[in-house]
Amino acid sequence: MDKYLMKTTPSRSKTPLSDDLLESLIKFGEQNSSPSNFKNFVDEKRGLNVDLDSKFLNSNLSRKLLQFCEQNFVYNSGRDAQIKIFNRLIDIPRKQTAFGDMGLTYKFSGTIVPAKLWTQEIRELKNLVSKAAGCQFNFVLVNR
Repeated sequence: MDKYLMKTTPSRSKTPLSDDLLESLIKFGEQNSSPSNFKNFVDEKRGLNVDLDSKFLNSNLSRKLLQFCEQNFVYNSGRDAQIKIFNRLIDIPRKQTAFGDMGLTYKFSGTIVPAKLWTQEIRELKNLVSKAAGCQFNFVLVNR
């Protein structure tokens, strides 16, 4: 397990089920069994090594997913939305939340971000990405 991920008591996330999105994700996964078209971008000077498939999801599904996220995600607030730098608490300059397996948290800069349990929609997206990438994921940090 990555040194930044720790097992703790889970927090539960309750979101309304989006049948349309869930059905679309499942159907997309069934229809797209071919390997993804990842392109690798490397910039050793900046320590960058990213695999990107800019057409992984079609535009309709991408739009539905973004709309679902905008309507259902509850972003961290208070102390969970701050980092500690030189012993001072600073607001994180973006909205963030996390999803993951039961009990996982992410720790950085004096902040512990608890993972909300996967919603069915986000779990289905995770499964699509895991299949395309050829590895299993147990945590995602969402930044907005």
